Amino acid sequence: MTIRTTQTSELTRKSLLTGHKWFGYNDIIGRQNIIDLSLGINLSPAQKVQLNIDHHIFWRASNTDAAYNPGGGVIRAGNSGIKKQIGSELDITLKYKFNLHLAAQLGWGHFFAGDFIKESGPHEDIDFAYTQLQFTF
Repeated sequence: MTIRTTQTSELTRKSLLTGHKWFGYNDIIGRQNIIDLSLGINLSPAQKVQLNIDHHIFWRASNTDAAYNPGGGVIRAGNSGIKKQIGSELDITLKYKFNLHLAAQLGWGHFFAGDFIKESGPHEDIDFAYTQLQFTF
């Protein structure tokens, strides 16, 4: 698949992609003006159990540009603060595979507001939790 790289199509393409794998499960941070340092560990404490722990630290690439959400919308305008750190996110997922076809997953993510968010308006931390049942044919 070829995607043209004009600004319009690039923005459209970015807004259609999920950011879970790259920017955390909370879906707060988008793919514009962002630096993301991420660390993760995947453990299998038992044959049918998988535990994933991921941590992201987000900074604005330019402190004169905004912080964006996954859809390309502005979370905070670039002129609303001079700090670069947007925040960090911790994600924990636990998956249990019942058999070849059925698995269950629990997940929790916590976003910690950073200096830029704190200096530019409301800055509550955000929690996100989910359960998932997966059937594979």
